[in-house]
Amino acid sequence: MTQDLDQYLPAVGDERMFVLGLVAYLLLANGLTLLAFWLDSRRTAQGLAPMPSRTLLILAVMGGWPAGLFARVVFRHGGRGRAFALGLNGIAAVQVLGLAALSLPVDRITEQVMALKSQALAAAVGEEEQNEPDRVLPRRFGPGSDAAPSVKIGG
Repeated sequence: MTQDLDQYLPAVGDERMFVLGLVAYLLLANGLTLLAFWLDSRRTAQGLAPMPSRTLLILAVMGGWPAGLFARVVFRHGGRGRAFALGLNGIAAVQVLGLAALSLPVDRITEQVMALKSQALAAAVGEEEQNEPDRVLPRRFGPGSDAAPSVKIGG
């Protein structure tokens, strides 16, 4: 019976285990954030002191920003002001952009950047060679200067 279950459970170090752990963490973080926003709304409705904004923003940074955005709408949690709203939206934007950057195919992007770099370098070297006039080094001074001819550099 345990052998039957083992084929469905991910092994330690398996990619599926990482994804499963990540999903569990995000569910926990969003659940705690939703609970915190709900408790804060209840406290303010009862006339008690609200929860510190820092606490709610820390929960958002820890991965609970989707629940924070959802809770602001559902619980009408908008009395914190503009700074709190900008902070929560900023956290969401930074984390979404970070996830998007992590999902990019790094190897392909690196190859394209290196190809563009080599093309730009080749173009720059080619332009320098075309735009540089021929230079003539001056004759040297001192003993034996009559014997040294002028040296032409380039083209």
